[in-house]
Amino acid sequence: MILHFLEFTVKRDGPEESLAKENRCGGWPLIFDHDYATEVVQKRKAYNGIKKLLKERGIRFQTPLTKMTIHWDDGPKLYGSAQEAACDMRKRGFSVGPTGILVLKREAFNNQKLPSQSYTW
Repeated sequence: MILHFLEFTVKRDGPEESLAKENRCGGWPLIFDHDYATEVVQKRKAYNGIKKLLKERGIRFQTPLTKMTIHWDDGPKLYGSAQEAACDMRKRGFSVGPTGILVLKREAFNNQKLPSQSYTW
């Protein structure tokens, strides 16, 4: 779903107000994010499996745009790609695929129908 805002104040204040409560559309959670370039979105999506695994293990991380910083016990390390992070995680004993653990689940997710609607506020 894509939202087009006609006023900047609605774009700025709307998502902040709605983050206080859980928003869903057709059972799917609504996520508010910036309008990144397609390449940036694809690079950020590549980290999703890794981020999920790190959250489950309680390991702190940050994802500024297309890079990822993981705060390991021996200090923070900056990764330039999801493949680089996955490779280092395998060396540290984690069980991850080429770009994260959600490789097998992605096929099932892609087969589900999402509401494809566009709204203007």
